[in-house]
Amino acid sequence: MSEQTPIMELLKTGTQDLHDAAENHTYQISMIKGELPVEGYVAHLEQMYLVHKSLESKLRKHRNDHPAFAAVINEEQYQEPYLLEDFAHFDVDAASVHPAEGTEQVIQAIENASESAPIKLLGLH
Repeated sequence: MSEQTPIMELLKTGTQDLHDAAENHTYQISMIKGELPVEGYVAHLEQMYLVHKSLESKLRKHRNDHPAFAAVINEEQYQEPYLLEDFAHFDVDAASVHPAEGTEQVIQAIENASESAPIKLLGLH
């Protein structure tokens, strides 16, 4: 890739293997087929909410640190408000949601990126 390669292309090619693995995971396939129990789906939403809440707060904090943030992210891409709408549908209290061990690790990675190299948040996004 040259220095002129757009940031979105760099992110796409740099994370393609991870996206492919995630999209072909048994859990994702079950969810897409509608075979995932509602309780499992809600538990997944709860953990995704915690991740997005953490990530999106850091993205907002650093949005003026690098022009790539504004070039890549807009408000409609933030998932926290949509997840809160899902919670309303499933009667979930956001304040009662607690992170699983894996979610705690992801949140820590977000914190570390925010402190050491905020541009890494784009890859996490």
